[in-house]
Amino acid sequence: MVEDIRRNLDKVTGELLESFLLFDRNRALHFQTGLYAIYSFQKNIENTKKTNLYAIHDEEKLHELLANIGISPADFEKVPAAIKAFEEGNISAYAAIKELPQMLQEAINKVNEKQRVLYEIPAAGMIAVSLNLVPCESKNALIAGQAGERTLQVAERLSLPALPNHKKESRNDILSDRLYDISSNTRLARPYIDMHQHEPKYLLAAKATNHIADIMEGFLMLSPEIFSEDYMKKASDCLKSIAFYTFERCAEILKENGDIYANSQMELLLKSFDFDRMERSEAISTLRSSLSSLNHDMEKSKSLSYKESYDADLLIEKRFDQAERW
Repeated sequence: MVEDIRRNLDKVTGELLESFLLFDRNRALHFQTGLYAIYSFQKNIENTKKTNLYAIHDEEKLHELLANIGISPADFEKVPAAIKAFEEGNISAYAAIKELPQMLQEAINKVNEKQRVLYEIPAAGMIAVSLNLVPCESKNALIAGQAGERTLQVAERLSLPALPNHKKESRNDILSDRLYDISSNTRLARPYIDMHQHEPKYLLAAKATNHIADIMEGFLMLSPEIFSEDYMKKASDCLKSIAFYTFERCAEILKENGDIYANSQMELLLKSFDFDRMERSEAISTLRSSLSSLNHDMEKSKSLSYKESYDADLLIEKRFDQAERW
């Protein structure tokens, strides 16, 4: 049961919300596909003439904008069937998208990849809120739970005798999305974490802590020899404690919002924690000092270049500042 809850928490946002809340996920994905098509059309035009995709909140406006770029309502209404065909593995039905405009085909494929690397386009969860399919508070709580689950996964890997074999991953693969942005080797990773100023502090803290955990794991993958067994156990205990408090806050908010099923799932998960927890502030402080020190050790040992270490310092300090805003 607990394994199923954790598996659901680790899903991409649209499927995450669907696992815990009753709502029409395909309607949100349909809307997102339209936004992807508009984004593709706008890529080569001046910024001043581009439509802010985050400002589109209703289907009537979306249909109007799609019509302006040559996508008819009849073609756009074929999108849900294509998404469903893909999810069901119905190859022949999915092949029908080749009859649609190229921009729409590409948008459908992008949505089905279920990997958001384009920050210019709202996530399915945000769209679900915009369309009044999901309460904003519930969405925020579950995304925090998602970040908590991913933090916990890193904690568990750190407690293993040895990390899973990552030899196939290049140095760039390891640093990508940990130190540097997926689409750039100069921009610091995950700029979306603090992109939405209206998000609650606990959600920002959960996302920041998840990133801190991933940075730490990346450092370990680059230079396992400088990690002592004691260091890894302490780091694992800190991350497990932080994940617990994230799940606890998630459960509280779901309960306050009347999401009985989702709250019951989080309560079951909380009961599965059977270790001595430290205070959240202590765990954050311990991680902050140890990760900062580790970064300098890695620069001394040439595991990180001077620039990489400098950038890591900036990113680590920023994420810990955000993690403390609980």
